[in-house]
Amino acid sequence: MSLEYNGVKSYGKNDFGIGNELEKAESIILNFDKNFHYTDINAILELNNIVLLYDTGIRLTVWKDSDYLKRKKTINLMIPVIGKFFSNIKEDNFLDYISKVSMIYIDDFWSLFVRFKVYERIDSSVFMSYLRMPGVCLYNILQYKKLVDYYDYSVAIALRESDEAARILVLTYLKKTSVRYYLPNSLKPTEFEKIFQNYIDSNQANPNVLELIAYAQSTGLCPISDKLRLNAIRRNSEMCEENKHDSVCSEFGICIGFKDQDELVKYDKNKTDLQIFYDVKWFEKFLDYPTIMNNFINVFEMVDRYCRCNLVSLKYKITPIDSIFTVNGINFYNKGTWFDSMTMTSNMQIQMYYQFLIAKNINIEDVFKWFFEHYLSEEFSVQGFFYNPSSPTTTYIEKCRNISSEMEGILKQFRMYVRDGEINRELFEMSSEHIIIKTVPSLIENKYAYASDGSFSDELFLLFSDQTLLSSIDRINTTYSTLYELLSNEEVFYSDFKSNQKVSIDWLIKQGDLEVNDNEIIKLVKPKIYILDDLYKHEVISIYKLNDYKRVIDPLIESGKLYVKDTLFTKPEIDYLNYELNKREFSNGLDLRNKYSHATYPRDVKKQQEDYTELIKIMIFIIIKINDEFCTKSNVI
Repeated sequence: MSLEYNGVKSYGKNDFGIGNELEKAESIILNFDKNFHYTDINAILELNNIVLLYDTGIRLTVWKDSDYLKRKKTINLMIPVIGKFFSNIKEDNFLDYISKVSMIYIDDFWSLFVRFKVYERIDSSVFMSYLRMPGVCLYNILQYKKLVDYYDYSVAIALRESDEAARILVLTYLKKTSVRYYLPNSLKPTEFEKIFQNYIDSNQANPNVLELIAYAQSTGLCPISDKLRLNAIRRNSEMCEENKHDSVCSEFGICIGFKDQDELVKYDKNKTDLQIFYDVKWFEKFLDYPTIMNNFINVFEMVDRYCRCNLVSLKYKITPIDSIFTVNGINFYNKGTWFDSMTMTSNMQIQMYYQFLIAKNINIEDVFKWFFEHYLSEEFSVQGFFYNPSSPTTTYIEKCRNISSEMEGILKQFRMYVRDGEINRELFEMSSEHIIIKTVPSLIENKYAYASDGSFSDELFLLFSDQTLLSSIDRINTTYSTLYELLSNEEVFYSDFKSNQKVSIDWLIKQGDLEVNDNEIIKLVKPKIYILDDLYKHEVISIYKLNDYKRVIDPLIESGKLYVKDTLFTKPEIDYLNYELNKREFSNGLDLRNKYSHATYPRDVKKQQEDYTELIKIMIFIIIKINDEFCTKSNVI
């Protein structure tokens, strides 16, 4: 395979370098001769990339319509030239041609190889010879189903012989990826266990791949036994132990505690550590149950001002570095460093406050009982809720079992109240079904709004992502991460943007997100921008708390750009709770509810204590959400 060929390359219409590639293609287009006899396969593949560039419909701003149409006419003449060249690839010259394809064009070669059905002229024995050549990348071939199906037996043999087989299986069945791979029917799922085990035992084993195997869901397409998972976990632990002296780690330390201080909350942060101290006098003074619950909202900030959980994983918080170093399986809950640090912080807050209350002879679960059996009745005249707290002196195993059970019971009670307007104890006792978190309804109509598939993706990316080229202009030296930040802090003129940037700016103006005033100054269109910013950061809008924005939100709902759901929890909260409590949605879930109800809990008491802390945190969050429902409904009525 040729490693160098500095040719035109199309990476799709969203590629920021598309203007440079169009300029690079100019001389080839203007000098193109349909009768020229091409012998270099890379020159043909370059013509194909020029065709793909023009298929995007993007033009250089210096072109007039006549210029574009002239070039487009030439582009149309290239297609039969490409087809004619590939029609001459046969069994006797196939290996020679494929060996000369530049690395940047290998995907293009196989795409055209399949498009023009060249494989029908190449015997499987010749193709097998290619598959056994040094440096052959099976990943490219496996992207084409017709190719895999045609050479099914040969590709299966190549996979069995390849050191990359386990990684390919992981990419096909276990890991989230934008590329789809196809496997030959001759390679049976019954063979996968051996392939995976050989990989686990090999020197090529990678911790990220081992983690994907360890926490994957077993399916008919890719069965993974518990024994294989255990072997992957053990091998991963061994590798960490072996390499710990060869690693350089950067740790972020968090310290949380009580102090006698003037501020209620005091933060002290340096490069490696974060210290959070709370005024002990405040907590000692206010030991009443209402304030204890409010502390989780107002002091520990478990939810934001729109009652959305601050502990969930959010896409915009996952950095490019997280994407590189975080293992993200097909059924994994997608996490990053921000989520991990928030989890650590919240767990330390809960544990610290729990121990503080115990020292004051207050059991946090007694507070839960008060909320359901007294507060709801006294404040909202809501009868029938009940909660059975565990004793502070019982084991953590029993505490975890009890709170998991009571949590399920509370959600069932709330669901019954929403549906029937009351809690019928006899009817409740007849129900044995498990609660499905996403189906727990809301008392509030028109509660949450979400973006319909693809409706705002381009707008949100261009306005709020730090991965665009719109946040930098030559006249302003200050560095901003996003276009939104730039326009929020600076007076920016339309003429400040370069021609390739203006394509996106013009599109945002057309969408009603930006406007140009009489002085040619670019402005953010409010309040729509506020709604889009909220949607980008939180993936959901609490429309029941945004009455002042109805004139913006309602048309977006009517047009289908937003859709409404009336559930107790938001979609990010539902995902978070499923990650914490079960493995219904996420194979890397903590499975807190199931492992205690099925007696598969850890024997380590410290780990049991950590699990109980997580469960307390979830129960507190559920109470906050239910309280918000009744408060909102009461105000409406």
